[in-house]
Amino acid sequence: MSAYQRRLGYLVALAASMFVLLLRMALDRELAEQARLLPFVMAVMAAAWCGGLRPGLLATFLGTFLGVWFIVPPTNSLRIETLSDGLNAAIFIIVGVAISLVFEALHSARRSEGEKQFHTLADTVAQLVWMARPDGYRFWFNQRWYDYTGMTPDQAEGSGWQSVCDPAELPRVLQNWKTALATGRPWEETYPLRRKDGQFRWYLARAVPVRNDHGEIVRWFGTSTDIHDRIEIEQTLKEADARKDQYLATLAHELRNPLSPISNALKLWPHVAQDPVEMESLRKVMARQVKQLVRLIDDLLDVARISRGKIALRCKVVDLGSLIAAAVEDVQPLIAAAGHQLTVALCEEPVYVNGDAVRLTQVFSNVLNNAAKYTLRNGAIAVVLTRQEQQAVVSIRDNGPGIPPHMLSKIFDAFYQVDRTIDSSQGGLGIGLTLAKELVRLHGGEIAAHSAGSNQGSEFVVRLPVLATTPAELGDSTSPLPAAGEAARRRILVVDDLKDSADTLAKVLRAMGQDAAALHDGKSAIEWILAEQPDAVFLDIAMPGLDGYEVARRLRAIPVLESTVLIAMTGYGQQEDRRRAFEAGFNFHMTKPADMSALEGMLRKLPERRALAASV
Repeated sequence: MSAYQRRLGYLVALAASMFVLLLRMALDRELAEQARLLPFVMAVMAAAWCGGLRPGLLATFLGTFLGVWFIVPPTNSLRIETLSDGLNAAIFIIVGVAISLVFEALHSARRSEGEKQFHTLADTVAQLVWMARPDGYRFWFNQRWYDYTGMTPDQAEGSGWQSVCDPAELPRVLQNWKTALATGRPWEETYPLRRKDGQFRWYLARAVPVRNDHGEIVRWFGTSTDIHDRIEIEQTLKEADARKDQYLATLAHELRNPLSPISNALKLWPHVAQDPVEMESLRKVMARQVKQLVRLIDDLLDVARISRGKIALRCKVVDLGSLIAAAVEDVQPLIAAAGHQLTVALCEEPVYVNGDAVRLTQVFSNVLNNAAKYTLRNGAIAVVLTRQEQQAVVSIRDNGPGIPPHMLSKIFDAFYQVDRTIDSSQGGLGIGLTLAKELVRLHGGEIAAHSAGSNQGSEFVVRLPVLATTPAELGDSTSPLPAAGEAARRRILVVDDLKDSADTLAKVLRAMGQDAAALHDGKSAIEWILAEQPDAVFLDIAMPGLDGYEVARRLRAIPVLESTVLIAMTGYGQQEDRRRAFEAGFNFHMTKPADMSALEGMLRKLPERRALAASV
C-alpha cells in the first residue's frame, strides 16, 4: 500500500463518516431507535477499500464516537445507558475491525500477486535483474542472475555480488556506484562479470532510483545486460579498420616502390639512347619492377577469389620436392641479396601429393619470401621435407626476430603484419601468408606458425595428405614454357580505349614479327575488322560506348568473321569475367599486362584456333 493510497483512505474515513452522520441525523425521525450505528459500516468499507487497515480502523473509531455522541441517547455524551445500545456499539466495532482486516488482506494479496507477476517477468527477460535499498544493499536478484553466477541468494545478497565482478574493474565500479547513491542520479557502468564456469563476460549495468511521493528514494532497480559479443565485434571491426588503414598505406608504399625506378629509368632513357649497354640495364630494371607490380595485383586478385570461393585448383599428381625446388629458385634472388644461408633437406624418396603445382609452389614461395624478408641480414633459413605416416610435412624455419605469442593466431589474417625493424622491412601487403593458408586448406592440408618468442626465430609447418600409392609415372609438375621458335606472321588488331596500352601492345606484336594495328573504340574497330578481316583481335572489355562484350557479340553475328580469333585483354580476371567473355564469343581471356611467354603461346595457337572455328 502506497503512502498516497493510505492518505486517501484517511481522507475518505473522515468524509464518509461525516456524510453518514448527517444522513443518519436527517433520517432520525423515520429510523428512530433503529440502525443507530449500522450506517457507519458504509464509511468503514469505503475507507478500508481505499486505504486498507488503518483508514478502516479510523473510520470504525469515528463511527463509534460520532454515533454515540450525536445519535445514541443521551446525546452530546459518550455514556451508553442501555444494554442494547452497548451491544450495538460493540458489534459495530467488531464488524468495523473485521472489515478493515478483510480489505487489508485483499490489498496484501493484490500486492503479492503483483510482486509474483513482476518476479515472473523479471525471470523471463534476458538481463540480470536486481534491486537494492537506498543505501545500496542489494536484497533481490532474478533467477537468471543465479543461473549465470552459480551463487545462492545468501551469497549474492548485500555486497556478495562483488565477488563475481572483475577485481581489476571493481574499484572503479564501486566508486561510481557510491557516487550514484550519494547523488541519486541514474547509474550506468560496464564491467566483466564472472560466469559460473569461470569465464568473464562484459556486462552493461544500469540502475535507476525508485522514489516515493515525497521524492525520497525507497529502492534502486537495476539490470545487467550481456554486451560481450558486441564488444568483441566492435573490437574486431576496430582492428579490421586499423588493418585496412595500414593496408592502404602499405599498398601506396608498395606501388610507389616499383613505380619510382620505372619513372627514373624513363627519365634516363633519352640520355643513354646511344649506349646499348645502359639501355639494356634500364630495360631490365623496368622489367623487374613491372613483374613486381603484376605480382602485387595477382596476390590481391587471389585474395578476392578465395574470399568469394571462386578459385579453382587444377590438381594432378605432383612431387613436392620439385615444387619446393621451384619455390627456392623463385625466391633465391631475395635470399642472396640479404646474405642468408639457405639449406634444403628433402626426402630420399619422392613425396607425391594430389595438388595444383602452380598454387602449391606459390604457397612455399610466399612462406620463403616471408622468411627472407623478415630475417635480419646474413640469417639462416632451413627447408625440410619429411613424410609422417599419411602426411607430407614441410618445415620452413628461420632465425629471424620471431613472432610474439599474442600474434601467432593473427599472423594469417589478411593485411596483418608483425612490426618490423627498418632493416628487415622489405615490403609486402601482408596477404602472402593469408593466401598460403587458404591454398593449403583447399588442398585438404593445414599450415601453422610456431615461435618461441622475440629473437627466437619462427617456423612455418605445412601438412598435406600424401597419395596412398606411388604413381608409376609422374608427369611434369610445372607449367611448360612455350616451345622455341617464332610464330607465323598474322594480321592482328589491338582495340583499347587507353591509347598507350593499345599502341604499345601493337608495337610488341610487331616486334614479335606480327602485322599489328591499333584502334581505340569499338565502333571504328568493327568497321576496320569488316574491311580487313584480321586473323585475331585483342579486345579490351571496359571501353566507353560499345564495350568489349558488345563488340564481340556483334562480330560473332557476322558469318564472314566466324574464324576470327577474339582475345579478351582486360584487367578483370575473376572467374565470372572469364565466363562472360566466353559467352560473348571470345576464344581466349588474358589479364593485363600480358606475359610475353603467354603471348607467344597464344600466337602459336592461332592457326589451330582459326581452323577449329572455321569447321564449326
